[in-house]
Order: sequence, then structure tokens, then C-alpha cells
Amino acid sequence: MTEQFDIDTDQAHRTAGSANLLAHQYTGWGNPELAEEMRNLLLWAARLHEVGIVINHKGMQNIQPTFCKI
Repeated sequence: MTEQFDIDTDQAHRTAGSANLLAHQYTGWGNPELAEEMRNLLLWAARLHEVGIVINHKGMQNIQPTFCKI
């Protein structure tokens, strides 16, 4: 995905790092397995957020994917 949308990988790592720091500070999950799953979801959400910013900035939402021949 990073290559397809020309994502700023440094910014994506910073965003994921910030999400990870915030997740480690939150103690309300209690269950360690649930906490790990929530941290993983937060990291993926941070990455997806960066993709969304690029798509919005470049107007790529108007481009048809190559697999959707109309």
C-alpha cells in the first residue's frame, strides 16, 4: 500500500509510534491479550489514516482501480 499511494513512510512511522505510546499509557483494558489486540488495531488505524490523508490530498478517490474496468 505504501508504494501504491506513495505514502510518506517516515510520517507513517511517527504516527504509529505516537499511537503506540498512547496505547501503552492506557491501563483500562486490564486483560493483557486484549491490550495487545487493541494496540495492534491502533497501529493499523494510524497506518490507514496516513493512506487516507494521501488519497484525500491527491484526489485519488476519483481514480478507478485497474481491476474495475467499466
